Amino acid sequence: MTLVASVYRLSVRELLRNRLGLAMLVLIPCIFIGIALATAGKSTIPIKLYLQGGVENLLLTQHDIMLVFITASVNGFLTAYFALLLFHRDFGYYRYCVFVGLPPSAFIVGRFAFFFTIAALLAGMTTLINGYYVPLQNPMLVFFGFLFLGIIYGSFGSIIGSFSRDFLVAILGIFLLTDLDAAWLQNPVYYSASQEKDFLRWLPAHFPTQVIFSSAFTDNINWRALAGSAGYTLLSFGLLFLLVSLRMQRVSDINRRSSAGEETEHV
Repeated sequence: MTLVASVYRLSVRELLRNRLGLAMLVLIPCIFIGIALATAGKSTIPIKLYLQGGVENLLLTQHDIMLVFITASVNGFLTAYFALLLFHRDFGYYRYCVFVGLPPSAFIVGRFAFFFTIAALLAGMTTLINGYYVPLQNPMLVFFGFLFLGIIYGSFGSIIGSFSRDFLVAILGIFLLTDLDAAWLQNPVYYSASQEKDFLRWLPAHFPTQVIFSSAFTDNINWRALAGSAGYTLLSFGLLFLLVSLRMQRVSDINRRSSAGEETEHV
């Protein structure tokens, strides 16, 4: 547990040293929420929510729809960005940690614990912001919807970062992913009018956003969306965990072979 705590503290210090990341954590939500509050109208718009018992039609103001939707999009992007920072090029750093006796399990547990901390903090922040401006019917389930969305897109951001050596390419990848899915295709106004609903229902952000909207504006517990969110969360997080484990094992094997070669040359 001491090594896990050390990895966790190291992750915290890395985030605190990243001034750009901390600035984005504050500025991006303020900018997007400020734009939503300044530009959203008061007229009502019909939207559809997909519950386990069928479709429920609601009339909501542009203000409420835009604020909740924009904060969901921002939550997904920021979690993906911070997860990318945690796992991008970390395997080269881990190569040096092996020589001081850091086991793969300690690195994995410490890094992933901090990843969950970031996702929970961002979910809590977006829930509080929405609760201040919009009367949420079920704030706890809204929080879990944001948390599911953050973990799913954080996992995807980490996977993209693990495969890409270019940080800017990785940023572009997670921006396009979150912009197309969470920030466009899951827009409740667009989604209600879309002719391809079956396709949109299987995209990663669909179930978490349905949890958020149904919990924010109705008293119903959307069990179908909760189950789908949990499934996508386990799938995306499992893929990330498997990728990190395989990459770390490969780095450990390279280090062992290098150490064995150096010892042979020395003898």
